[in-house]
Amino acid sequence: MFKSIQEKFNFQIIYKKTQTLGQILKKPNKTRHTLAEKGVIYRIPCEQCPTSYIGQTKQQLGKRLTQHASNCNKKATFKSLKSNRNDNGVAYHHKLTGHCFDFENTAIIQREKNETRRKIAEAIQIKTHKNLANLQAGLELDECWSPFLLS
Repeated sequence: MFKSIQEKFNFQIIYKKTQTLGQILKKPNKTRHTLAEKGVIYRIPCEQCPTSYIGQTKQQLGKRLTQHASNCNKKATFKSLKSNRNDNGVAYHHKLTGHCFDFENTAIIQREKNETRRKIAEAIQIKTHKNLANLQAGLELDECWSPFLLS
């Protein structure tokens, strides 16, 4: 039938592969387990109060969360927690209040492979959220951006 129509009207027919049942039923992309993701900005909520911690990591998120939990279990002084070059806001909040962070409900806020962009995005997230346990504000943002971020 198609051949006779093609000859009668003098045009070419192009055949296209249709969707298969397998393509309809299976998910197109394999979902990654969030703890295995790298290059993310994340938020860890406190179990006892509305405080959260926002951080970024280039390593696997699960490994970074393990480091946070380990810092909470270490016997450290307030001075050593505040003086470390890393942000120990999770451990500091834990030691100060006795609260535990809900590592199971850690949320990925954003994915960004580029380290500079990730640090800027983390700083924006820290600037725009309230009730944070962060001891450092991340990358320092110029105050000229505040009206745009806080509106």
